[in-house]
Amino acid sequence: GHGPQGQLWDFPQSFPQLIEECTKVLVPHPLFILINAYAVSASGLMLNNVLEELVEGQKGTLEAGELALHESSTNRLLSTGIYGRWSRL
Repeated sequence: GHGPQGQLWDFPQSFPQLIEECTKVLVPHPLFILINAYAVSASGLMLNNVLEELVEGQKGTLEAGELALHESSTNRLLSTGIYGRWSRL
């Protein structure tokens, strides 16, 4: 994305900072965290690592990966983005 003055928001560099700021407004023990990111140069593994640090010491399930569409004419998967989900439930 881009800021109001056209500055570039680099996902791999800026996302950990964004998550750190989000922790300041989250309740101390959230029930879940859900992240979807599209058109970024980051991987599900990177997202998993950031979320692992965020929920360190809390019980729950963490899952991260790539979102894809199935192209029926060639039987290929087309990457559309990444996701991460942590749930206490």
